[in-house]
Amino acid sequence: MLANHATLALGLADARMRQQRMHLLEQRDRIAAELHDQVLGRLYAIGMSFQATARDNTVVDPSRITELVDSTDDTITCIRTVIRDLHRLAPLPPPH
Repeated sequence: MLANHATLALGLADARMRQQRMHLLEQRDRIAAELHDQVLGRLYAIGMSFQATARDNTVVDPSRITELVDSTDDTITCIRTVIRDLHRLAPLPPPH
């Protein structure tokens, strides 16, 4: 009887650990998707804007450069936020 209870308790603990691991993996996937969608898209748009500005044969408006630099700073802040989110997640329990 005691052995059955111990086996059941171990099985439940293992199932809970697998569930926690799955939850953490899902959170990391969500953060990775957010990083890809938001941050890389922003960086690509900023790079394209810099290229368009460089190709323009007219005098570059300093406010445009300031706007692009501000967008870059905002993107860096977003990257830092995502990295902090990743650090806040507990380490993954070892798989069984």
